[in-house]
Amino acid sequence: MKYNEIYPTIIGRYVVSDSDDLNRGLAELLYSMRADDINIEASQHSMRGTNGYHTDISVLKKDNKYVKAFHQIISKEVIDYFGKTTGKSIKNAELTSWGMIYGHGAYSEKHTHPKADLAVVYYVKTPLDLPSSDGVLEIQDPRPAARWGINCRNLFFSAKPTEGTGVVFPAWLEHYVTPHYKDSDRIAIATNVFIDYED
Repeated sequence: MKYNEIYPTIIGRYVVSDSDDLNRGLAELLYSMRADDINIEASQHSMRGTNGYHTDISVLKKDNKYVKAFHQIISKEVIDYFGKTTGKSIKNAELTSWGMIYGHGAYSEKHTHPKADLAVVYYVKTPLDLPSSDGVLEIQDPRPAARWGINCRNLFFSAKPTEGTGVVFPAWLEHYVTPHYKDSDRIAIATNVFIDYED
């Protein structure tokens, strides 16, 4: 029998080695952004819960050695992902990043990232002993009709947060984050990638 992979949607997972110092520096930056935010309730986007905080999209604009290192890391991962999934190279792209601090009970509703080509998530901090269903990034099967199948019930790609790891996926995929109920924070940085397809 011959099998064909039809309509594949590729999700990339990456690991950053020796990321402890990077993660500490990024966490300190995001906490300082929260402390300095005078309009903290204004723009939470998909985030919900009284213990959640969503920065603005200025993270990559910060003059910070950890931000610069982070930018280099995710740029490489985006280039690798795009090359392996399309067979093409990226000549020019714009990246915008924001931080999310998920406290006890905070979560993100189902959403997409309109107008972006790719979405990237990087896990800066995760609570210890996090239950397997808590704080999970769930990416939904993009085929609406597949949700009606009675035999195929694998409708989500689940990414459990682990410090120093991340996920790259097409920005049009619906996704959300489940709440966690630990006292310590779950921190992530999300990035939108806008690729310039012009010669």
